[in-house]
Amino acid sequence: MKAKQHLLISFFIIFSVTILIIFYDKNSFFSSMFSSLFPGEEMLVLLIGICLFSLGAIFPDIDSEDDGSYIFHQPILKPLAKFVKKILEIFGKLNHKGFTHTVLGISLDSILVVLIISIISYSLILNKFSFLAMLFWYFMFFFGQLSHLIEDKMKDPKWLLKLK
Repeated sequence: MKAKQHLLISFFIIFSVTILIIFYDKNSFFSSMFSSLFPGEEMLVLLIGICLFSLGAIFPDIDSEDDGSYIFHQPILKPLAKFVKKILEIFGKLNHKGFTHTVLGISLDSILVVLIISIISYSLILNKFSFLAMLFWYFMFFFGQLSHLIEDKMKDPKWLLKLK
């Protein structure tokens, strides 16, 4: 599956969840929860989380053999992808649709990326450190990558036959 398809599906997921929250959160539970957890910075924390979900939708493809993945053609994302790829290569050679296409792989990717994003955001943007923000970002990035894995598996007809 191409990166643009992964991104399109991730935007559809984000849009759908946003619409559901807007229409079904009559008591403003989510907005008040975010406001109390991240006073004054709730929109920034949420925006970073949404960006991480979208990034997660294409991030498992950092294991492409010739750095041919879409992520390596984006000037802002390329250094992050190369850095994480180098760290993962310490544990062994990365094959396409190998380690970064496993739950363990996306868990490790999520930890590394969220640590990097947290260091950058807390040193440049945010006023205070928040472990809850890091946890939220971790889950957003993790679920973005998990959606990538599910999308890749659903494209494979052999996987669909295994469900029966």
